[in-house]
Amino acid sequence: MLGRGWRRALGIHLMNDETVAFAMAQQGMGRQKVTYWACGLGILVCRPTGALLGSAVGSVMRDTDAFGFDAMFPAVIFALLLPALRDAGIRRPAILGAALAVLSVPFLPAGIPVLAALAGLVVYRCSTDATTGATTKKEAS
Repeated sequence: MLGRGWRRALGIHLMNDETVAFAMAQQGMGRQKVTYWACGLGILVCRPTGALLGSAVGSVMRDTDAFGFDAMFPAVIFALLLPALRDAGIRRPAILGAALAVLSVPFLPAGIPVLAALAGLVVYRCSTDATTGATTKKEAS
């Protein structure tokens, strides 16, 4: 999607979660390229502008927690991931990881539940590879 030469060097600087997710959701390389560049350039302009605006508004707002701004970013990430959850091969480990993270929150310090979920996903992946007989690229070569 990035192209070659100077386009690739410039395109790397536009890479972020949203740009890649939107581009990969498109059918065909042509649409993926257009979406990647449009989304990447849009975010390049909107993210710093939004940060400046948020800083200005946040400095005059008394109680930012009252508006639920802390929930926006996770909601956007979830919305980007939602289409991928149609695939059972992705949905099962995602549910497992979410359950492990939520169940471990009361017992582990902040940040560690995410690592526990990741460890659970690695174990899940290894166990499903072992039961299906799947091989990795390294084993196949």
